[in-house]
Amino acid sequence: MKEAFHSMIELRRSVRRFRPEPVKSEVLAKLVDAARLCPSAANKQALIFIAVNDPELARKIFETQKFAAYLAGAGQPQPGEEPTAHILVAQDKNLAIAETVRDVGAAVQTILMGACAYGLGATCLRSFDRPRAAQILDLPEQYEPDSVIALGVPAEAPKVILMKDGDVKYWRDETGQHFVPKRAFKDVCFLNGCNKAWN
Repeated sequence: MKEAFHSMIELRRSVRRFRPEPVKSEVLAKLVDAARLCPSAANKQALIFIAVNDPELARKIFETQKFAAYLAGAGQPQPGEEPTAHILVAQDKNLAIAETVRDVGAAVQTILMGACAYGLGATCLRSFDRPRAAQILDLPEQYEPDSVIALGVPAEAPKVILMKDGDVKYWRDETGQHFVPKRAFKDVCFLNGCNKAWN
């Protein structure tokens, strides 16, 4: 189980190119149910999750989104590469507190890891037209959209590389391979005190 966990952590990357294959409702149910069970500040459980796999609704939600700012227009999925499912995460304003934003992070990461376990690609987006998405999904006023997760069968496999010269920008090479720079373990992970090397 430990090996599977670490393999999945390494495999999970933000996917922005998808195959035109549906995502089953049963899988979406498993993902949102896992998110429902995540830690919650003061146990308020102020989040709701709206899953979408209807092709017409999925297209409309996709049209509200902006992908991969570092890649400019090249980061937006092209025709035939669009996500076929989405999960909108919203806060119930009647229940939310300041710390609810942390609940969102826990829930989103759980969904992303779950998607990976089911062989799906996913990416979390905060750059989307919230009022339009709320309108498309008939969201009552008490719910405030926070994030939307785009999902589907992946059509790419981004690779992690070691960051050079502090450059955080992800990029694609001439073949379209997506690369994601990450800081080195020794630069951000310490044992028994800040800046103390791991022995």
